[in-house]
Amino acid sequence: MKDTKTVHQALQAIDDINVFIQALRQTAGEDDIAALCSDEIARIKQTLPPTIAKRTISRYRSVVQARLGANHPAGPLLTWEWGCDLTLKE
Repeated sequence: MKDTKTVHQALQAIDDINVFIQALRQTAGEDDIAALCSDEIARIKQTLPPTIAKRTISRYRSVVQARLGANHPAGPLLTWEWGCDLTLKE
């Protein structure tokens, strides 16, 4: 029998990705997309252990590519390393 907490965490992760994708669809400018990605990476890093957080960020990138296209500007921003530096490069 599956641990109920684990099942709820998995369902919450799916909901979080769906909310993120919806927010990306409503965001137009590259600076706004970068800010959204930065905020989401920071939230993931604050709420999950490092190994799971890295895997989660990778899943976000895969979902963005699958749903929004391989060339969507959020794809390259959804990395563990990029999220470490929360300042945007000019």
